[in-house]
Order: sequence, then structure tokens, then C-alpha cells
Amino acid sequence: MMLPYSYPWLFRRELSRSSTVLDVGCGKGRFLKEVDDGKKRIYDGVELFDPYIRKARKTGLYRRIFRRDIRKASFPMKSYDAIMCSQVMEHFSKEEAKKILRNLKTWTKDTLIIGVPNGHFHQEEYDGNKLQKHHTSFTPEDFGKIGFRVYGQGFKLIYGQGGLLDTRLGRFWICRVLLYILSYSVSPLPYFIPSFGTYLVAVWKRE
Repeated sequence: MMLPYSYPWLFRRELSRSSTVLDVGCGKGRFLKEVDDGKKRIYDGVELFDPYIRKARKTGLYRRIFRRDIRKASFPMKSYDAIMCSQVMEHFSKEEAKKILRNLKTWTKDTLIIGVPNGHFHQEEYDGNKLQKHHTSFTPEDFGKIGFRVYGQGFKLIYGQGGLLDTRLGRFWICRVLLYILSYSVSPLPYFIPSFGTYLVAVWKRE
């Protein structure tokens, strides 16, 4: 059972009526494993880092994984019922991200789901993958201005960079457990007021 208001729950809910899905920046496929509900659905992925592509293929979830730089990629109009893109846009410049979002809107028949940190989260490259570095940040207003409905996830005061889990309190397991419980108990707050969220899930629907 998936917890309501959780990050993968938001994606699963928005994908529930889609038969074909493009997972942009699919990485190792771990997030799709959380999101997939076991229904017969076709998933394609887009990824540029070869070690991640190999691991994503091993999940058995993807029909195809395209090795492409999403900044330069091209797909036919309305190729997929839905497009999901989790924790990817922050790795590009703001101008690159705007261009990618315009393209993604063109490629989906119905739904586009974007997940990003709320505000700036510092991250350098890791796994030998220079693409992992964060270059930009987003606010709920950034997505609202371009026609997205925005939800928040995870209470930023607890989970955010510099939040309570990053303080001395977070070093003690009992405190961590209590903070997890507190965060979930107030999860509707960031859901309805995204500025309180650690992450943003922005949803665009074709009219």
C-alpha cells in the first residue's frame, strides 16, 4: 500500500488513466518501480548516462530506453498519453529547462508530470555522472505561470536542505522517527500549500 500524499503516490495518481508513458531522465528505473501499479502499461525511457541505462533495462519495466540528451531530443507530437519527469529539470539552466518543458508539452497527448525540489538544493555530480549536478531551482510560481497545477510534498521544515533532519536532532533515531511521523501527519499542508513542500509535483493537462 502506498501512503497518500507521498511523492510516488502523486505520480501514480496522475498516471492512472494513461496507457503509454515516457519517463524522461529515467535514471536507473528505481522511481518507476515505485510508481508502477502493475497494470498493463507501456513505458519508454530517456536517459543519457550509460551505466544507468543498463540498470534501468534490468528492471524489465521499459519497452525501450532511448539514449538521448533531452535538450536535443525530438519526438513526434502527442507520442505518449503521459510524460513523467522526476528530479531532472534542476540539472539544467533555466532557459534549457523552459525549452524542454515546451517540448514535453508537445509530445504528450494528455498529461505532463514534473517533480523538482522546492527551491535550491545544492548537489554536485556523483556516480561519475556530471549530469547529476544541480544548476537551477524552481518555485510553485514558476510552474503556475505556465499553466501547471502544483502540489507540495514532504514538509520542508523537516525534510528540506537544512531542515530538522539535518540538525543534531536528526542524529538520534528516535527523533528521526518522531520527525517522520510529524511530517506525514501534516502532509496535507504542503500538498495544498506547495511553498511548504520539500518537493514540488507540477501537473499540466492538455485542454
